[in-house]
Amino acid sequence: IAAVFGSRSKADGWHRRLLNESALDVPGVRMAVLSKTSVETLEPLLAFRHRVRNLYAFQLDEARVVEIAQTVPGSWTVVRAELIQFSAGLTIVG
Repeated sequence: IAAVFGSRSKADGWHRRLLNESALDVPGVRMAVLSKTSVETLEPLLAFRHRVRNLYAFQLDEARVVEIAQTVPGSWTVVRAELIQFSAGLTIVG
């Protein structure tokens, strides 16, 4: 993944950087993997994942869990389509 996106660090925030870099078009290297809209849609899920991994379950807000869960099917539909579109544009070199 680092070779595709250019990120090599696993320091704090690497998930967010990877997500943001996926929306960048790198001329001569690759087209954007995801749209800026998809990245904006996925950012709350990333933040939620971070919160879940760093807190005990009893500290979670049930209403927020339901709210986040309801965004997943629609987000996945769009992200999946963008990933398929990206992979269709790949070429094998070598």
